Amino acid sequence: MNARRRVTGLLRAVRSASVYLVAETGLRTLGLRRTAALLGLRLGGAPGSTARPAFDTTQLTSHELRALRIDRRVLRLRWVNGTCLRTALLLGRTLRSRDPQIVLGVRRDGTELRAHAWLRIDGADLDPEGATWMYLEFDQTRIGSPA
Repeated sequence: MNARRRVTGLLRAVRSASVYLVAETGLRTLGLRRTAALLGLRLGGAPGSTARPAFDTTQLTSHELRALRIDRRVLRLRWVNGTCLRTALLLGRTLRSRDPQIVLGVRRDGTELRAHAWLRIDGADLDPEGATWMYLEFDQTRIGSPA
């Protein structure tokens, strides 16, 4: 790997870590709806629907694929809370030129209610965990609304 590629990769990692910090701070202080808007993302999905086809990553450019790999490395750092929601926010910010939506899903696991977040691009689901098929989409119009 040449020096220029290493430097651009390092700069990309710093950018990813910065976006992560904005997302983390936003989630803790502003909530999901405002944090997504701050990052240039929108919430989407159809309440109650199930998973869509998987997004074909061969549609991504080599620069986008490299940026996503670096994002995933940042999300694996010890001090980073790399949950599915934070992953969706960071990857969504990286792919914002493709107008991704953040989709939330829920499922019942025995007596517990579980939630998951992923991206939807052009009607297809992009989920590094590949778990969208287990979740029903949540009504996101209720996020931030009083109970």
